[in-house]
Amino acid sequence: MLNYALEILNSKSGIYYATINSSLILSFTDKKIQVYLEITESVKNEIITDFFPEIYGLEDEILNVIFKKTERFSLNTINRTLKNEIFFNLHFLSNPGKENSAFIIIEDVTEGCLSLRKLQQRKNEIILKNSELIRRKTLSEIVLLLWISIINYFRY
Repeated sequence: MLNYALEILNSKSGIYYATINSSLILSFTDKKIQVYLEITESVKNEIITDFFPEIYGLEDEILNVIFKKTERFSLNTINRTLKNEIFFNLHFLSNPGKENSAFIIIEDVTEGCLSLRKLQQRKNEIILKNSELIRRKTLSEIVLLLWISIINYFRY
């Protein structure tokens, strides 16, 4: 039943999982995570920083989860450019069924991040166009005032 639930999460939600032990050795429990991260070689047990260099310096936080000093630790919006650009969140959750072990949940957030990027780009374009309109209005007002000054100069 649990495997079926995890299969649904993988296929429908873009959520993948692996396990990690107290030596920070990563065990891929599913090939789909390797496909998602485009890991081509066959991998059984590797040190986690080989696959996630983003966590260098955060090993103590992960060990706190493994030894159940904290329940979870997350690193959000990791960006990778493989064949395609992907964004994902890494969640480390203590494994209640096994001592000195934790789950790593990889959550695909690519779609949302790319949508936010497009929105930010549109916002920046609108700000630039607005600034240009303000500049043009100011410039036209200066020209108008200059013409009025010239007309007034010649009038008197």
